[in-house]
Amino acid sequence: MRVGEDGLLGRQDELEHLRRVIGDAPIRSRRVLVLGEPGIGKTSLLDRAESAARDAGHRVLVARPTQVEQRLPFAVLGDLTRDLRLDQLGVGRRHALEVVLGRRHTDQQPPLAHHVGMALVELVDAEVAAGRPVTVVVDDVQWIDAASREPLEFALRRLPPAGVCVVLAQRLEHRGVRADTPLMTLDEIVRLTPLPPDVTERLVRTAVARDVSPHAVARIVTTAQGNPLYAIEFARSARDTLAEPGRPLPVPSSLTAVTAARLAELAPATRRALSLVSMLVRPSIATMSRLGVLDDLREAEVAGVLVIDNRTVRFTHPVLASAAYDATTGTERIALHGRLAEVTQGTEQLIHRALAATHSDDTLAEELLAAAQRESARGATHEAADIAALSLGLSSPDAANHGRRAVTAGDLYFRAGRTDEAAELLEDAVRSTGDEALRAKAFLVLATIEYSRSPDSEVAARLARSCLGLATDLAIRIEAHAILARCDYLDFHEAVRHADAALGLLAEQPNPDPVLYASVLTASASARFSAGLGVDREGLEQAIALERDADVIGADSAFGTLAALLKYADDVDASISAQPYSTTMTMC
Repeated sequence: MRVGEDGLLGRQDELEHLRRVIGDAPIRSRRVLVLGEPGIGKTSLLDRAESAARDAGHRVLVARPTQVEQRLPFAVLGDLTRDLRLDQLGVGRRHALEVVLGRRHTDQQPPLAHHVGMALVELVDAEVAAGRPVTVVVDDVQWIDAASREPLEFALRRLPPAGVCVVLAQRLEHRGVRADTPLMTLDEIVRLTPLPPDVTERLVRTAVARDVSPHAVARIVTTAQGNPLYAIEFARSARDTLAEPGRPLPVPSSLTAVTAARLAELAPATRRALSLVSMLVRPSIATMSRLGVLDDLREAEVAGVLVIDNRTVRFTHPVLASAAYDATTGTERIALHGRLAEVTQGTEQLIHRALAATHSDDTLAEELLAAAQRESARGATHEAADIAALSLGLSSPDAANHGRRAVTAGDLYFRAGRTDEAAELLEDAVRSTGDEALRAKAFLVLATIEYSRSPDSEVAARLARSCLGLATDLAIRIEAHAILARCDYLDFHEAVRHADAALGLLAEQPNPDPVLYASVLTASASARFSAGLGVDREGLEQAIALERDADVIGADSAFGTLAALLKYADDVDASISAQPYSTTMTMC
């Protein structure tokens, strides 16, 4: 390994490789993942790669997600599109992107992930078509918010053959295992291995900036085991000890321990200010000034803990952000969340208010529930479920609206894939509320859960019948009939009756939901086939048309059902011909 003129010790080979990849982007798009343990040099390498791309005249799209940022829906997507002109997009894709970024309100179904992803693809294509290569840099991809991940995965799988370079960094967890799968098919993985002892020694002497005994340096090099951040932080924290001959050198147990020790050396006011920075999604000079702590950050900036640049504030390394947060006690965090609620807005402010609350607050619980529903409406299902959980935690069990909050939260939990939690919450709501409309909704979601997970269809059917016995809302009755059309395997003619009932109720609605309409048509076709009435190809083709703009795949989709029924009907040729169509539909 060599030492580069840019001061990046021990990573010059990897940096030069990334520079070549970036330089080749106009000829061939590339996808690179930088992989390594915390502190091994990923962030420093990506910072240099970003600078190299800017120097090469690329449009650079950057996101540096943090653990705190995971709470904010579409945060990473917002970072990546911040400097792009959305007026380059067609009306539909611009609308989808503006909705998820919170720039436009809609009363319709939330934009589908692949529509948002295609908007990002179109923006990147426009840059490349204008003769400007694009480099996408995302550090710590394991912390990308759930709402951004799916559209980003969709977009990164559809890069043009030339003009784009993607450089991601992901940390290795314990035992060298990645936290999750990468966002895309990779061209290569750059694995950052421990630095050799001679390079680690140079890092140590640079950090300490004074002559120290060879024995002390050797202890630091041995303890750091080639991790550059560990070596630097250990050397800095041990500076005073090294200055006292004969004093034993303390050996921290981990990188976390040494960064915590380093922060402990700062003034109490500085540590509190750093905790505030670690708890903000978008820390800025303006926000820190409003909090009255901007001057308190000066010591941290001089110590190399923070970088203040372009009116933003960020830690020099994510490990330091985690250390600042972890150093705060639970009671301190409550007070700090209260301060942050005074300088933030929107969903972030509500979250801080909730985390600062010390007792039940039904007014705040209602505001949080409304925020959860807004986030769900723009497709941020996982974040909506988390906000609903905060709402429920602040809701008084005997409050008039507690049952409604519980049912809404249960529905959001289920949509976010938290099935067991959803079922437990909804079952409790059924037992505790006397509101028939709420119980009907709870029974419906429970029926949907059991239909998706239980091998016994009668469990879902029983819950759907309980729903029908209480429900007056047309949409709920339609869905309950649709579940029974799918579940009533003991009497196929009864299943057909439920399908007809659902279709009849749909006919009473002026603008029925297309996804629900397609689901009922598909359930009806399945029930009719099982009852010996043949393949309702016309109904299924109508359902396929309704699903054209929906995220419906697999056995429950109209095209999947059509192919399966044609196969069962021994019309194998027609079944095979339906399959390419279904594949095309899935990718649209």
